[in-house]
Amino acid sequence: MLDNLNPDDNQDLKELAQKRLAEAGRIELGENFGLRSTSDFQFSLGDDKIDLAEAWLDYIVANQDDFPQYGANWESWLKDRRTDVVVYKELKARGSLDKIIPRTKAEAREELTELFGFNNTKDFHRTLSQGNINQAEKWLNYIIANKFSFPQYIATWDDWRREQEDKLLDAKTLGG
Repeated sequence: MLDNLNPDDNQDLKELAQKRLAEAGRIELGENFGLRSTSDFQFSLGDDKIDLAEAWLDYIVANQDDFPQYGANWESWLKDRRTDVVVYKELKARGSLDKIIPRTKAEAREELTELFGFNNTKDFHRTLSQGNINQAEKWLNYIIANKFSFPQYIATWDDWRREQEDKLLDAKTLGG
């Protein structure tokens, strides 16, 4: 039976196996830590559960092959998660952790969608390229004014903010 599979079928089976392994990994993380995803990890950091988040991350690092959902961009994903931990530890040491509004990335994105009609950096760039500079600027200014409400940007805040402000300036320069 397997001899009759064409290469596309074989690829489909591999993808299905990867999806099943990823889901099994999420279930395992949920059972062991109560954190199924990166969003849950970030929520726990903002909720002053830094030790739990670190244990979750260490577990994934020790069992990397069991978590294919992080494999495609492993190095950058891991770097960002380690930066998350460092940033939240620094916030806690400075007594600023209480400024964080613990919520998931999905909750933050929902708010942005309700307010602006889009919710992520890719859509911000698309909005700029479509010439809706005013709307894009309002979105960016809202995130900047409410930095601690958007956990998805905290780990890379300085670089992320600078990059988006540069894109906005470029769009204004080209458009005006």
